Amino acid sequence: MKEETLYELVRKSQEGDQEALMKIVQKYRPLIRKRLYGVHPQERADLEQALVEKLIGTVLRAEVRRREE
Repeated sequence: MKEETLYELVRKSQEGDQEALMKIVQKYRPLIRKRLYGVHPQERADLEQALVEKLIGTVLRAEVRRREE
């Protein structure tokens, strides 16, 4: 089975596909965690949650257009 592109996942997310949205979150969660490495442990979980919420909001509001190939 072919892996879905980010474009396809964003489009599906905007159409209400929660699974597609969670795939995007899981794809970017390691990067979010890496960027929070130097943050105090007591603040890390709250910041991670805030960044995931920001990511979700950005995905749902993004203007997506297929680039002509």
